[in-house]
Amino acid sequence: MFEAGYEVLVECTWTGLAGRSLFVHNMRRFMPGGHVTTAQTVTTRAKFSQQVVRELLPDTVKAMTHPLYEHFDFFTPSDSFYSEELAEMTKNRF
Repeated sequence: MFEAGYEVLVECTWTGLAGRSLFVHNMRRFMPGGHVTTAQTVTTRAKFSQQVVRELLPDTVKAMTHPLYEHFDFFTPSDSFYSEELAEMTKNRF
């Protein structure tokens, strides 16, 4: 589909964050309260090879979202958090 060795540039910007807190809306995971951010905006940027995106999706998502989580009182999700959440998101529910 694409030529070998291509890379993907990704930039994510989250705005309107100041005063927001982390929470779990579906009750599948326990997250103690108190993780609040004072940052208004968080932007992350990364460059990934197509092979990394396909084969290491949890690591790719972690690279893009970990800096966001750190703005919530230095919250650090476990490595399994990323793979578990991606598995849940990609379930076929038809």
